[in-house]
Amino acid sequence: MSWTEFPGIPDPSKDPARGEGFTITRCWIYAAVDKGGAEGVVGFQTREGWLPAIATDEKRRDMLRPIVESIARDTGRTVRLICLSVREVIEEIVP
Repeated sequence: MSWTEFPGIPDPSKDPARGEGFTITRCWIYAAVDKGGAEGVVGFQTREGWLPAIATDEKRRDMLRPIVESIARDTGRTVRLICLSVREVIEEIVP
């Protein structure tokens, strides 16, 4: 997937603010709510495929917001911003 497909969302691997030792400590998820109250991760289509509205830093979370606001308007669905902050490494898959 090419990050050039997402205007305003820079390639995270080239973000010097993250540094070499970046560790995910929080994850923000934009979740749409259906009429029954069930939640699902918001995603949007690009030429490369679908991109979920999930961020692991505040900068990317804020960059996704206008896209998510547009999706909420277009679909008429409420969207919740959820922050997950408990970290538990379940498994490491080593090549």
